[in-house]
Amino acid sequence: MMADSNRIPVLEKAVEILEYIASHPGPVSRTELQKALGIPQATCYRIVATLAGKGWLEAFSGNRYDLAWHLCRMAQKKRFDPRTYRKFQPLLNRLAGRIQFPVKLSIREGEEFLNVCSAQASWDVSLFSEPGTRSPVDCTTSVGTVFSAEDGGEGETPDARIRLADYRREGFSFNPGSTDPSARFHVDTLSFPVRREGKLLAVLSVLSIPGMLVRADWKRIEAEVRDTAERVLKLF
Repeated sequence: MMADSNRIPVLEKAVEILEYIASHPGPVSRTELQKALGIPQATCYRIVATLAGKGWLEAFSGNRYDLAWHLCRMAQKKRFDPRTYRKFQPLLNRLAGRIQFPVKLSIREGEEFLNVCSAQASWDVSLFSEPGTRSPVDCTTSVGTVFSAEDGGEGETPDARIRLADYRREGFSFNPGSTDPSARFHVDTLSFPVRREGKLLAVLSVLSIPGMLVRADWKRIEAEVRDTAERVLKLF
């Protein structure tokens, strides 16, 4: 083993950061790196900034970072590639324009769902859901509820059971947001399954600020979303 006097602590921390990010399916926040690796905030900031400046890390919103493409190949990390899903963009743009609400398309990867394509409505750019964002598959979100229903589960909490029952009855899942700053969700989300021959391939969702989607014409929105879902299926 190399003597401690010959080791460079800050370089070791940089390697630990790269290894940690390589072991995760998506971008990792700077806060998570600090806590998981026990690196002081200022040190972590400087290391990450240096690695990003040298092209070893790529920055994402929310102070999140992922390995650069050339390192992904070296580390054999499968990273989300938005180019794979560009074929869906015109369809989502069309849908957002017709219903005047932001929309997103999500697929499942293991115990997470991944937003692969988004389109923004003209009236608000604040609700954009960034492609590449990952969330756990559970019944706390409308997208998670749709994917969870495929597992045949009944939900671990009364609220989860209600969400699953509502989805199975209605054929869509709605998760209300709140304007309360302390609330977990600040966006209303209405999600619909995208199926082929009974198999769930993706989830198509409509977003709005709290209360705005509730007042909209859901029948018209559902008709437009399901029409788009059929168009999306042809590209899968």
